[in-house]
Amino acid sequence: MSSVMYKIERNIPFPSRAFKKNDSKDYPLEQMRVGDSFLVPFTKNRPCSKNINVPYTRARLMGMEVSCRTEIKGVRIWRTK
Repeated sequence: MSSVMYKIERNIPFPSRAFKKNDSKDYPLEQMRVGDSFLVPFTKNRPCSKNINVPYTRARLMGMEVSCRTEIKGVRIWRTK
């Protein structure tokens, strides 16, 4: 059993995870109305569940309510409120 020594550091500022509007430029979230949707296509490098993490989280941070469903070609995200 090896022991790993970790150095405790103090007064290191915690990084902000604040949402920036520019981060959503790849997704049409700001233009969406209730009932609109878009497809996030599957890629060979990203498993199904990973395809929705970024757009889903960004929509929620923008105050939108969204629902996601898996389709044959990808994950579709609907704005519900």
